[in-house]
Amino acid sequence: MKNSLHISLNQKINAFLLIVIVNACQIGVGIHGFQRVVYQDAKQDAWIAVILSFIYAHFVAFIMIKTLKMFQDQDLYGIHQMIFGKYFGNFLNSLYVLYCSFAFVSIIINYKEVINTWVFPHLASSFLYISLLIIVIYTFTGGIWIFISIRRCFFFTTFTVALNNMVIIF
Repeated sequence: MKNSLHISLNQKINAFLLIVIVNACQIGVGIHGFQRVVYQDAKQDAWIAVILSFIYAHFVAFIMIKTLKMFQDQDLYGIHQMIFGKYFGNFLNSLYVLYCSFAFVSIIINYKEVINTWVFPHLASSFLYISLLIIVIYTFTGGIWIFISIRRCFFFTTFTVALNNMVIIF
């Protein structure tokens, strides 16, 4: 008989909240300047880059789903070790942790620049860094429900949908 994973009701989340969280994680701070970056390199052919990135993202998602179906009870670290062996799998896991660390630092710097530019221009950078790190630590120690309850996910999702609709209209 197959081992089935039972999740209690207090650990489940609503599908709408999951959509909001995935949207906020995928878009993140990259929405601040991606249009300028795409236009600088592609000029009037930017639509080709959008279509190619759409196809590439779906191809990667397809491979991810097929891999996760093959290793249903494993996480990313376990999959790396099972496919590539103990040493090379741990090396890939270390590279992934390093990548996530650099992404974290980049996002913190971007948030600091946005807050300094638009909200509090005379606030010390160290205060902003410490405040953001306290929020991140609180989120990680509080678990998934703290992460879900952060209202910025909901407001950021509605803001991006409204922004996209305004761009289409104009």
